[in-house]
Amino acid sequence: EQGGGAGDSRVNIRGADQRNVGVMVDGVPMNDMETGQVYWSNWDGLSDVTRTMQVQRGLGASRLAIPSVGGTVNILTRGIDDAPSVTAHVDFGNNGLQKTYFGFNSGVIGNGWGITAAGARQTGNGWVDQTWDDQWAYFIKVQKRFDKSLITFSMNGAPQSHGQRYTVMPVAILDSAYAAKLGVNVDSFYAANGGGFTTHTQGERGLRYNPDWGFINYSDGQQGKVSGDVNFYNKPLFNLSWFYNANDRLTFSTVAYLSHGYGGGATFKNTPTRDTLSGQYNLTSIYNNNSSTINPVYSTTEHYSSNVLLAAMNNHIWYGLMSTATYRASDNLSLMFGIDGREYKGTHYRMVYDLLGGDYYLDNTAGRDQNQPVGTYMGDPNFQYYLKHKGDKVGYYNDSYVQWEGLFTQAEYVKKNWSAFLTVTGSASQYQRVDHFKKQDITLDDGTIVPMIVGYGETYFTNGTQSEVANYTDIVSQNGDTTFIKNGTSGPVDTLIGAKGYAWGSDAARTAQTKKRTFPGFTIKTGANYNLNDNFNVFMNLGYMNLAPRFNSVFDNNNHSYPAVHQQEVYAAELGFGARFETFAANVNAYYTNWLNKSPAGSPTTTYAGDPYTYDLQGLNTLLRGIEFDANWKPCKKIQIEGLCSFGNWTYNSSGRVYLYDANYVLAESADYSAKGIHLGNSAQTQLSGSIRWSPFKGCYIKPRYTYFARNYADFDPIMLTPVYDNNGNLLRDNRDRESWLAPSYGTLDLNLGYNYEQAIDKDSNRKLNIGFRASIVNILNASYITDARNGVNFDATTATVFMGMGRRFTVGMNVTF
Repeated sequence: EQGGGAGDSRVNIRGADQRNVGVMVDGVPMNDMETGQVYWSNWDGLSDVTRTMQVQRGLGASRLAIPSVGGTVNILTRGIDDAPSVTAHVDFGNNGLQKTYFGFNSGVIGNGWGITAAGARQTGNGWVDQTWDDQWAYFIKVQKRFDKSLITFSMNGAPQSHGQRYTVMPVAILDSAYAAKLGVNVDSFYAANGGGFTTHTQGERGLRYNPDWGFINYSDGQQGKVSGDVNFYNKPLFNLSWFYNANDRLTFSTVAYLSHGYGGGATFKNTPTRDTLSGQYNLTSIYNNNSSTINPVYSTTEHYSSNVLLAAMNNHIWYGLMSTATYRASDNLSLMFGIDGREYKGTHYRMVYDLLGGDYYLDNTAGRDQNQPVGTYMGDPNFQYYLKHKGDKVGYYNDSYVQWEGLFTQAEYVKKNWSAFLTVTGSASQYQRVDHFKKQDITLDDGTIVPMIVGYGETYFTNGTQSEVANYTDIVSQNGDTTFIKNGTSGPVDTLIGAKGYAWGSDAARTAQTKKRTFPGFTIKTGANYNLNDNFNVFMNLGYMNLAPRFNSVFDNNNHSYPAVHQQEVYAAELGFGARFETFAANVNAYYTNWLNKSPAGSPTTTYAGDPYTYDLQGLNTLLRGIEFDANWKPCKKIQIEGLCSFGNWTYNSSGRVYLYDANYVLAESADYSAKGIHLGNSAQTQLSGSIRWSPFKGCYIKPRYTYFARNYADFDPIMLTPVYDNNGNLLRDNRDRESWLAPSYGTLDLNLGYNYEQAIDKDSNRKLNIGFRASIVNILNASYITDARNGVNFDATTATVFMGMGRRFTVGMNVTF
């Protein structure tokens, strides 16, 4: 659930987060090309048009070259094979949730055509304070069936904006009684300023508390709520696919796709002060100051905003092609060959989102655009290039280029009780980063690239052995082959003989860009299944994956390559047993995965000795082991019982040295760390669940489900797993191999129920009128629990920061289909 905002959720499979779970819609990969992440808020309307969802844990015979360590999820949408229908439904829920949906499916109409269309609108206030939701969704699919082929064009998207809770907090801020049970001295905690969120008088804030917003009293007497964490995005996806059945042995499938995403997330430039009474940001004082401050150095008419909301934008254009050919060589052997190519450009920048009462914002920090003039002497009177208005770029502006080429082949063999497969894939990932705000590169006459050397108005002089940059205040003169560079009007003079100058903006200059870096990858997977008889089967899968590192593990935010980049390696094995009877089915699976050099989630940053740093930790070795059991029993016609249990042992197995770099990527510190035997965080390693579906009469169902989670460890910063010394070099404590804090176990009870009434529309057709009513209650017992935690300095409940789960919620709805 994470912070509780709409779509701010994640999926974990077998200890792998969703960056390493392959997610597809109609066979098209959805994982972000840079980070592997999946943002579910971009797909709000997808559940309404889903026909089936396939979830494959672990290796299996997946036919794609995607790096899916935990498993693969493929969501298949409705289309021409579904019956003709018109559907409308409405839903209402707690905290103002409203959703309206309309869908249409033509089925097969004249000459093999078919159309599926849907639209939805959802709004709500959110269970957590100020996590409002404003979403649209659309879907259209047009299909044409020929004698031997099917052509499909589809488009879907979900433009949305929603408030977020981004800040993790100590447990005592959200629930004092729960914290006290964990051994937290809540009175002492509140007396010590409550982590900055509360006071001894105010105490706990409650589970719905969101510290990331505040009130503004506007000059017209109105009061508004302003979120300090807002997400807005639109990511339409266009697919054009062709399926061709050449004969009874050979088939082809090809899909071309395009996705264009626009949006980002807005946060405050500077963290506002907090009102001690409400616990929210003091924004009225910011608004009053912004709307009344005139700084005559920059403008005598516009008001200067000292604090604003800045949006981190993440736009992209992404297109690709996947094509497969399947050949049934014999009754026992099938062969498949395929290609997978993708091109991606991600554009990242920060822009002014809300000036909070003012007219402009000053971008005069060290991270400003180095390719703009500054000052009257550079053609910028009153530093006008510093002035940024709504929508202007500030702070950073860079592009990420990713190319992916993949080949895959698979053989499947079936004979009597045996079946087996062998899958081999190969891929190449090429990365490049371009930075528009860094100084420009210079290409010398011999082709040598001097990176990020000249900013606006500067010239780079070199004679091969000596070099110097003359900036806009230097005085440059020449006498024969001698160049004189005088620093200002009275500074020292530097002399270079036989030097050539390369100016900013000249033909020799280019936007700062890294070298293209290419990383190969390949996988090999094999497995076999044996049916012992009509009721029992056993299987085994083995696999090896050699995966390219993620983009953000190759380049840092300053356009430098990390000194050492390692391939990810995954060794995996799984063994399973299945049983199938008329009223009972069960599966038991055991798995073992050794994952070397697992890429971090992003460009890792930390605070060390009070200062921010980027650290170079190319990956942690990880062991994922576990056993799973699931069963389905139908003792009678009206009752169906489902159960599952999963026991994992997911740990890190790494040690070494971590290197910390400052903002200029200069090595500042290094320290030994060790994470051997430390459990992975924020993914419960024990899970038990059971449900009963009871149908007391035709069309009615009641389904309670209870799920229990245990052994959910806090996440950690590798910098914390180092020795800690005092100012004299004496060892205070050694945190190497120190286990993470273990959050309490918990269980949630959910209830789903509904009734469907069905009536034939007329006697001469199969069309029916279906009216349905449904309701669901999530966390019906209103249990308190922790979903996410991060270790504090003492590795305990007092210093850990957490997200706590949401309390009881409900939804009721009605649908009409004919």
